[in-house]
Amino acid sequence: MNTKDIGEICELKIITRLRELGFPILIPFGDNQRYDLVFEKENVFYRVQVKKGKLLKNNSITFEPCSSYRHRRKVNTRRIYKNEIEYFGVYCFENNKTYLVPISDVENIKTLVTLRLEKTKNNQEKNIRWAKNYDL
Repeated sequence: MNTKDIGEICELKIITRLRELGFPILIPFGDNQRYDLVFEKENVFYRVQVKKGKLLKNNSITFEPCSSYRHRRKVNTRRIYKNEIEYFGVYCFENNKTYLVPISDVENIKTLVTLRLEKTKNNQEKNIRWAKNYDL
């Protein structure tokens, strides 16, 4: 699959899960918005940027909380979503699960966000983002 196919499947999985939970969905026209979809909950609209999660060998899921693009000078630029979305919708192919992560929980991270599925080997608890807390 190419990256466009992967992104579309991830979007469909998030949309399907939100609809199963009874939320109305709005989809922006075109693909120049900073969000992929909007859902409504109790008369409030929430913007969602969908991301592909990757399951790692250490039983955690990672995703990139920013966009990357190239300018004319061929310089890779990473752009964060602060003040542009309310949630990341994350779909992980390997475990077929969806997650809804508030941007407020990860807004200052520019590399990878990690969602833990199981305890760490050293039983660390501090600063751990548990995937179960974001299950959609």
